[in-house]
Amino acid sequence: MSKLNPHLDSSRLAIRTLLSINAITGAFLCDDIVTKDEIIFLNTWLLNTRDNVFYGRFKEPLFDEFLTETYNILDSDISDEQLHSKFTSIYCDFYNKGADVLDKLEVYKYFDYRESCIIALQGLCAGIVADGELNQKEFDYVIETLEELEDALLLDPICSRFYMVISELTDDEKENKKILKKLEKLIIDFSGITDDLCDGNSLGEEFFDKVGAIDFTNKVVCFTGKFQYGSRKKCSELAKQQGARVVDDWSFKVDFMIIGNLSSNQWMYQNYGRKIEWAKEAQQKRGHHVKIITEGQWFNSSIIN
Repeated sequence: MSKLNPHLDSSRLAIRTLLSINAITGAFLCDDIVTKDEIIFLNTWLLNTRDNVFYGRFKEPLFDEFLTETYNILDSDISDEQLHSKFTSIYCDFYNKGADVLDKLEVYKYFDYRESCIIALQGLCAGIVADGELNQKEFDYVIETLEELEDALLLDPICSRFYMVISELTDDEKENKKILKKLEKLIIDFSGITDDLCDGNSLGEEFFDKVGAIDFTNKVVCFTGKFQYGSRKKCSELAKQQGARVVDDWSFKVDFMIIGNLSSNQWMYQNYGRKIEWAKEAQQKRGHHVKIITEGQWFNSSIIN
């Protein structure tokens, strides 16, 4: 039996991984340039997924085939021009075989259309930033994809942030440069591969609320995710010392939702991801006062009583 993450079944993980690979590799090709840096990123991403998500085993041979292709490219002396052509061929082969696998796994039994679109968007963002540079063709690809997925994602409490930014685009080239800078930050923060991932955060600061000094006196606090500081109980004890009342679940009484620094890039599909969504939705649809912050913001901004 495959030794898989006990919290998610193997088919669900396999589907998410295949959808992510497809989105990442598709993003590599959008600017007509594929670099060795991007292949190194992909190779590393595949290895991390295999070892940390699937504990060394992935039941679909297609995964290992694709990983082997990345090794073959990295071991070769292929030119940049040849690399683009070679990788296009590899991508098309993976896409076609992957489509057959996804059909067999019955993807929509595990993810609805919105969730599949979110997986695709996060994979796309990871692929776009893989080489550390964003060019105009890549921006255009992101914007076109967002427009294609608008029906699914426009009202999503997390992804709607993208639509707020691209709605600001105008015919003014100078102004658009500023807006594209905002979009770049969102792409990086949503990709799940920001520097924050040293601590585990899969969403960057653009998706959290800005806060100054925090006084927890008589405030209701909800912790979610996995914390660098320690267990949820340990975090709760500290918050209580700071004057807070701690609750286990989201409700409209919550003043602060604090996300652990060790939260996985699978956040969207775990219980704490739902809590983030509920809190975001309350902010957007009801004007709720809840602040959604990271563990780091809590420690950097809280007032010790």
